[in-house]
Amino acid sequence: MPDGVVLTFALAAVVAVGVAVVAWRRRARTPAAGVLTAVSLGVALWSLASAGRLVAPSADAFLVARGLQFAGVYGTAAALWCLARAGTRPGWRVSRRTLAALALPAVALLALWATNGLHEVMAADTIDPAHPDTLVDRPRAGFWLGLAWAYGLMVAATGSLLRSWRRAGWYERRQLRTLVVSTMPPVVVSLVPVVASATGRPVVDWTPLGFLVTALLCTWALTRQGWTSILPVARAQVLEEIADAVAVVDRAGVLVDLNREATRLARMVRPGLAEPFVGRPATDVLSGDVLEPPGPDGEGRLTVALAPDLHVDARTSVLADARGRDLGRVVVVRDVTATELRRARLEDATARLRAQGEVLLAANARLTDQLAVNAVLRERLAEDAARDPLTGVHNRRGLEPALAAALAEARGLRSAASVLLVDLDHFKEVNDRHGHEAGDRVLRAVSAALVDAAGGPGTVVRLGGEEFVVVLPATDRRAALRRAEDLRAACARLRVPLRREDVVSPAPTVPTAPVAPVGVAPVARSTPAPAPTIGVTVSVGVATGPGDGETPDALLAAADAALYAAKAAGRDVVVAASAASPR
Repeated sequence: MPDGVVLTFALAAVVAVGVAVVAWRRRARTPAAGVLTAVSLGVALWSLASAGRLVAPSADAFLVARGLQFAGVYGTAAALWCLARAGTRPGWRVSRRTLAALALPAVALLALWATNGLHEVMAADTIDPAHPDTLVDRPRAGFWLGLAWAYGLMVAATGSLLRSWRRAGWYERRQLRTLVVSTMPPVVVSLVPVVASATGRPVVDWTPLGFLVTALLCTWALTRQGWTSILPVARAQVLEEIADAVAVVDRAGVLVDLNREATRLARMVRPGLAEPFVGRPATDVLSGDVLEPPGPDGEGRLTVALAPDLHVDARTSVLADARGRDLGRVVVVRDVTATELRRARLEDATARLRAQGEVLLAANARLTDQLAVNAVLRERLAEDAARDPLTGVHNRRGLEPALAAALAEARGLRSAASVLLVDLDHFKEVNDRHGHEAGDRVLRAVSAALVDAAGGPGTVVRLGGEEFVVVLPATDRRAALRRAEDLRAACARLRVPLRREDVVSPAPTVPTAPVAPVGVAPVARSTPAPAPTIGVTVSVGVATGPGDGETPDALLAAADAALYAAKAAGRDVVVAASAASPR
C-alpha cells in the first residue's frame, strides 16, 4: 500500500483532532459544539485505525486496528445522529436513555468483532498467500447488520435536518443547508468500499475523510454562520407567546388568524360576541379605529382609546406575496393604558408647574440678584480680610501666598525672586512726640510710597507696627537692590504735614537750634513759618531666592538679618543678605 495513503489518514486524524479542540472551546455557548467534538474524535479514531490496518506488521495488530476502526465507525455515526438532534431542537441534551439506546448496539457489534475468530459472524478472516503476515477479511452477516445500523443513523440525521430546513425561516435555512450538505460526503464516499466488499475487490475505504469534511463544514457553520445561536423555533409558539396582540385580516376584511393576546383583547372590546372569532368580519371583533387602513407606504400607526380604561397602540402593515400582490394586512396591537395614564398624570403635573412658573421665575430672578450681591460681598470681605485697615496694603495673611507663589515661579522659570524687609527709622519718637494720629499718617504715606516703588507685579505687606515687606517676583539681586534704593530714596523725600494738635511734646532744649530726632525733619523756630512736616527714613534688608533661601521662612529670615545689619550700619541704608557692606 502506498505510503501516501497512510500519510493521508494520519493527516486526517490530526485535522479531526484540531476540529474537536475548536468545537470543545465553544461548548459553553451551545450543546451542539460538544456533540461536534464527539464526531471529530470519532473521525480521528477511524482515520488512525484505517492507517493502522494498512501498516499492521502482524495479524494480531491487524485485528486490533480493525476493532478500533469499527469503534470509530459506530461512534461517528451515533455522534452524527446526536449532532442533527442538537442542531434542530432547542435545548436538546443527550439523555441517559438516548445514550444507552445508542451505546448498546455499538457495544454488541464491537463485542462480535472482538470475538470474530470464534464464530466469524462479522467477517471471514483468511491469510493472504502472498503475504503470510497479512489477513484478508470478507464481510459476513454481522458486518452488514452493523453497516445497516450506522447507515440508519446517518439517514435519520439527514432526514431530521431536511425536515427542519423545510419549516425553518430564511436565516435558519442558510445554516441548515450547510448541515444537510455536510452529511452527503461520507454517504457518497462510503458506497465505494461497500460495493467493493460485495464484489470481493480490495479498495481503500476513504469514508473517514468524508466524515472529516462533515466535521469541517459543521465547524464552519458554527464559527462563521452563527449556527446554533439561532435555532428554529415553531412560529406558532412564538406568535402565541408574544405580549402584543396580532391579528391577520384578508383582503375581504375577514379575520383569518389571531393570537392569544388578540383573543383576550377582543373579549374586552366585544364582551357579548360569541367565539370563535376567526372567520368573522374584523370590524365585528375589533374596533374600526384599530383597523385603520395603512398609509401610502404600506404602514399605519395610531393610538386609540377602545374604552375609558383601555388605550392601545395599533400598527397596520400590508401583507404581500413574492410578486407583490396584496394578501391582506396584519394588525399588531399593544396595550399602552399604563403609558397613557402616566402621560395624562404628567400633563396635569406640567400644567400645575406652568401655573407656578411666573412665581418661580420671579423668585429665581430675586435669588440670582441676591447671589450676585452675596458674591460681591464675599469678594469684598475676602479682600478686606487680607488688607491692613490702616494702610490698605496686604496684611500678614497675604504674605505667605504671595511669597510662595513668587518662589514657585522662580523654580519653574529657573529665575529668582526677591523680598525687601522695610523698617521706619525712629518711628517710636514720631508717636511719642507728635501722637499716634500723626504716626498713622506717616504709615499711610510710607505705604503709598512703597506701593509706587514696588510696581505692578510686586506685593506690599504690612507685618505690623512700622515694619513692611515687599515681595518682588522674577527679580534678581541686582534689580532688587535698585528697587530697594529707589524705595529708600522715595521715602526720604516724603514730608508728612503736621497739624497743630499733633505737637504734644516740645523739642528738647540744647545750646544750639533744636533739631528733630534722627528720621524726623527739624521744625522751624520762627513764627510765622511754613507748616511743619515730618521727614521719614527707612532701612531696607534685601534677600533673593533661591540663593538666600528656598522657602518663604528662610527668605524672610535672610531679609531680617540684612535689615538688622542696615540698622547697625546707621539706618537709612539698604543691605543685601549676602553683602558685606550696606549699599
